[in-house]
Amino acid sequence: GCGTGRLLEKMKDRSIKSVGMDLSFNMLGISSRKGFLVTQGSSTALPFRMNTFGVVASFKVLPHVPEIKKTIEEMTKVVKKEGYLLLEFYNPYSLRGIIKSLKPKTKISNKLTDADVYVRYDSIKTINTYLPENLKIIEIRGTRIVLLSAYLMRIPLISPLLKLIDKLLSRTIIKYVSGFIIVIAQKTS
Repeated sequence: GCGTGRLLEKMKDRSIKSVGMDLSFNMLGISSRKGFLVTQGSSTALPFRMNTFGVVASFKVLPHVPEIKKTIEEMTKVVKKEGYLLLEFYNPYSLRGIIKSLKPKTKISNKLTDADVYVRYDSIKTINTYLPENLKIIEIRGTRIVLLSAYLMRIPLISPLLKLIDKLLSRTIIKYVSGFIIVIAQKTS
């Protein structure tokens, strides 16, 4: 789910070569015009050879994929042995998760409500059931711990401070109530 290339932009200085994938041709067009190598595909049938990548990452996508086990199996297939998967999930124990579970469905456009968009919130226990046997969790981090609103990220003096606090808390026990859970897993065979 590379979308318009925001994650690819952040990775370009940290990797030898990055490849983005998305379902949306429109999003891929934007990424491509920015100079990124991208391809169209589905998370349940990745268009890459086995054991191709050192790292495979998915942010803001997995909570919207009904076939989550199949998707993670596909990601595991295309990562090299001892390579890493970075997997982001929505946390049901976060303030956001609790509010979403209690809040009535709201309109998100003239034709759609929240109920029309597939969204899943996963606990660490549930996430473990999605992972194939050859994938081992090596670290769990939290994000969006103090950054409860994207609006706060637009305030110049507050944003850097909140990012720093969030980063410092991301590896503490507080990660279990963060807005998003990031699982770092390694392929063992």
